[in-house]
Amino acid sequence: MGRVAVVSFQNAHVRYRIALDRGPEVEAVVGRSRGKLLATGSDVWVCANPSAVQVLPLEVSA
Repeated sequence: MGRVAVVSFQNAHVRYRIALDRGPEVEAVVGRSRGKLLATGSDVWVCANPSAVQVLPLEVSA
């Protein structure tokens, strides 16, 4: 479980930052045609296909 912390509209996609109840925040990028839009503060259930997950560094050296 988690809660939507930030909603950002990016053309045909929506980026959600989700604060997990027992962990860090995760970001999800979803096509706008994939169901109703979620509002900031919405309680959500999070699952992901492991092959679709990307783990990125916080910083990249120049």
